[in-house]
Amino acid sequence: GRMKKEKVTPRVGKNAIYEWLYSEYGKPYCQYLCTKRTKKRSPRRLGKKILIPDRISFRHRPDAPRMVHAEGDLFVTPTKLGVKTCGLLVVVPETHLLSGSIIPDKTTATIVPAMRHITDTLPLDTCTFDNGIENVHHKEFGVDAYFCDKGSPWQKPHVESSIGLIRRWFHPKGTDLSGVPNEVFQSELHLLNHKYRRSLGYRSSYEASLEQGIIKKVPKVSLTKAIAFR
Repeated sequence: GRMKKEKVTPRVGKNAIYEWLYSEYGKPYCQYLCTKRTKKRSPRRLGKKILIPDRISFRHRPDAPRMVHAEGDLFVTPTKLGVKTCGLLVVVPETHLLSGSIIPDKTTATIVPAMRHITDTLPLDTCTFDNGIENVHHKEFGVDAYFCDKGSPWQKPHVESSIGLIRRWFHPKGTDLSGVPNEVFQSELHLLNHKYRRSLGYRSSYEASLEQGIIKKVPKVSLTKAIAFR
């Protein structure tokens, strides 16, 4: 995208890179990917009918000055463990601010109150989701909802990369999330929100969000105390 912006030619995009990685020539390098996947993910879910009513594409999302946009998604416990517990994560891309909770399942009775808690806490104007069945009642989330195309999670890259960060730092894929108290998860979000980021000029998400009025100052919790939750 940066090369296109600067009119650099020739260019190579992600599709070409992954096509090469999944070929016989590139497979030895797949071990360096976060996913370590050596072939394209099966599109087995792409044919499912979208059941979300009044679904609006993220391409029609307004972008007025000072609007606060967010991205939301779930990360789950493996189905084979027979546990429905999952994590709900919402990210404000502009400041990388993370908010969310560990929830017992992804039913409407659970998702709606969990999302309402976030939207009552943060002044969000929009939130972009995928086409999961858990988002059917998006009109009750307390924020204008927009949606990615089918099978296109990269269209909400900030929440995807933030889930990857949580996976690398705290809960690798395969973790039974029913063993993670929500208090522990909140301490983990606290640590990440106070992590200094190069993309924010070596400020934390908390500091950047304070400066932009996305959050109000809260009593400081020491990192030692946050770590103690673990």
